[in-house]
Amino acid sequence: MTSKPSEDLPPSGGSTDPVHTGRVRSDDFAAELLSRLGTRRTPQPRYERIDRVAQGGMGTIYRVRDVDLHRELAMKVLRTSDAEDTPRGSTASLRLARFVEEAQVTGQLDHPGIVPVHELGLDAQGRVYFTMKLVRGRTLREV
Repeated sequence: MTSKPSEDLPPSGGSTDPVHTGRVRSDDFAAELLSRLGTRRTPQPRYERIDRVAQGGMGTIYRVRDVDLHRELAMKVLRTSDAEDTPRGSTASLRLARFVEEAQVTGQLDHPGIVPVHELGLDAQGRVYFTMKLVRGRTLREV
């Protein structure tokens, strides 16, 4: 029986992330992603913040207006803190990797009970965000 190469293995010579076995280290991933997203910045912001909807441990969700398509969306922005400024930013890089993984996994799902993800990018302050459909209704706490 022959073994088939795994598509999840890192590129030759790459180290693996101890949290996500078989994936490229979060430091390398974060730097590459931020570089790629930075090239897509536009001088004119596409989204106008309306208000804050919620805040959690990983990010803050805002209600925003998409000025290009004239619609309201939800925007989740990765939270940052001074405590994450560890040597080489390893904690911040891991948080970035997890945040982006959330956007990527959710963006690949297609189900009426899952909010669709529209875009991944950098805001004017250089923070990573993703936009999604704005769901109106009652919170679980209200129910």
